[in-house]
Amino acid sequence: MLRKIKPLFITFGFAVMVVMQISLFSNIFWLSFVSPLIITLVFVGVIHGFRYPILFSLAIGPIVDLFSPIFFGAITLSWLFVFWLLDKFFHKVFTNKSYYSIVTLVTFALILEFILKKIFWFFENIIRYQQFDFSIFSSASLQHIVFIIILNFIVTSLSFIVYYLFSNKFKSVLINT
Repeated sequence: MLRKIKPLFITFGFAVMVVMQISLFSNIFWLSFVSPLIITLVFVGVIHGFRYPILFSLAIGPIVDLFSPIFFGAITLSWLFVFWLLDKFFHKVFTNKSYYSIVTLVTFALILEFILKKIFWFFENIIRYQQFDFSIFSSASLQHIVFIIILNFIVTSLSFIVYYLFSNKFKSVLINT
């Protein structure tokens, strides 16, 4: 019975997170820079394997794409590419499920997603408006990504601590020496 309820609970949890990211987080200034879906998908990928974040990207990406100013499919494509790269990176570089590996993967995912969204935005300006807008690669964009990384680092650290304290299935390590 519990095995039948667990996928529904996970699906409901991701649906709530999508609604929160689209409606609540995007309307509060400093919360609009937090990416709870990416953080959660990296946690799921580290714990259960990165095939699940890739599948969730296919399911959740189009819903997030509906409310994105970039053309439809850009977020889904960037998430698929990011989580595919994270899978390769995780298996080649990291050997354990530690705090540092999760923070590094979240930071890597945020930087890649930011760069891919900027590239998609650049090409959309070329196609739609026939203009080359290089302002998206300015120093303000660099400050923007630093602010995003700092806020998501704090949220990832808090999420890791909560997961570390309340998890019975998986005990990750803070420092593995």
